[in-house]
Amino acid sequence: MRTWRRAAARRRQKAPRCTSCGERIPRSEPDVTLEHFEAPGKLYFHERCALDAYKAVFGGAPRVWQLTHRHITPEAN
Repeated sequence: MRTWRRAAARRRQKAPRCTSCGERIPRSEPDVTLEHFEAPGKLYFHERCALDAYKAVFGGAPRVWQLTHRHITPEAN
């Protein structure tokens, strides 16, 4: 493999995996991101698998979690 291809592959970000089902979430699908204020890192969910994220926010301590829902259409964002 050529050097510029390897460098481009390193720069390219991989699509995150859904925490519920384990499949990759492409940029063409809406997703839900759950972030804990005290712990580093984020949890990613498909829009269809996001029920677990909503349960974590509303079932536990809601002031500790930040939930972000990313839509695909620019008008919805």
